[in-house]
Amino acid sequence: MRGLRPLLAALLAGSGLAGAYSVDSAGGPLTLPEDVAAAFEAWLDAGAVQVPAEDGEGPEFRFAEADLLGPDAVSVTMQRSGSDSSGLEVVLNPETYRDNPAALLHETGIVLGLAAGTEGVMNPALGAEQQNAPTAADVELLNSVASAVPGDLDGDGLVGLGDLIELAAQLGRQGVNLSGDLNGDGEVNDDDLVVLRESYEFTEPREPAAQPEVAEDEAENGAGPESGTPEPAGAGEDAAEDAAEDASEGSPQPAEPTEPGQTEPSAD
Repeated sequence: MRGLRPLLAALLAGSGLAGAYSVDSAGGPLTLPEDVAAAFEAWLDAGAVQVPAEDGEGPEFRFAEADLLGPDAVSVTMQRSGSDSSGLEVVLNPETYRDNPAALLHETGIVLGLAAGTEGVMNPALGAEQQNAPTAADVELLNSVASAVPGDLDGDGLVGLGDLIELAAQLGRQGVNLSGDLNGDGEVNDDDLVVLRESYEFTEPREPAAQPEVAEDEAENGAGPESGTPEPAGAGEDAAEDAAEDASEGSPQPAEPTEPGQTEPSAD
């Protein structure tokens, strides 16, 4: 496994992945450095685009006393308060971690930038059917995180209003690999807002949709109430006056009053 480390370092060079990792074997099996390197190699074999290398810096893998973790805990990831992602500590149970290889796969996924989930090796529950390698879904998620635009919390490829809203919704949260924790210190606060501001883009508002053009013949022949084209002002009044004149011409005139005793001549 020692020959693997230069390869990991070469893959890391020039990438956006911060730092590397360190291993402290005190208090447990001395094979811990090889076991951690093998876990990262499993991510590479599954299709991960980049993994860190051991160089004495960055997140630390170490052992804790088995009594402190309890009988059911195999590994725990902690983050030093106020530190960036290099402040991660992966604490392993020296008596059980080698019997549960999925635990190291999970913890190396955390170091790579993934959050705990419900599927694949990122599921922190160690059941009877443990994963011996990262799944395709695990690797797809990892590669998407590695290639994401810094500050793009809503996944639209830009850093804008949607990301600001998402960051505001997470303010005050604490944990490992929170999407809103842009500086990696384990807490979403005003410092992350400063990071978001550096990448924020003000985009121009969209232009209103163009209205469909009306053909000239439709505009000339289609004017009037039937076509939906508004009539010019006053057109309704003129029409009402014309109708009143026509009605007065065609209506019978009232008869002149007759003197008493006179009768109206018969039409016959």
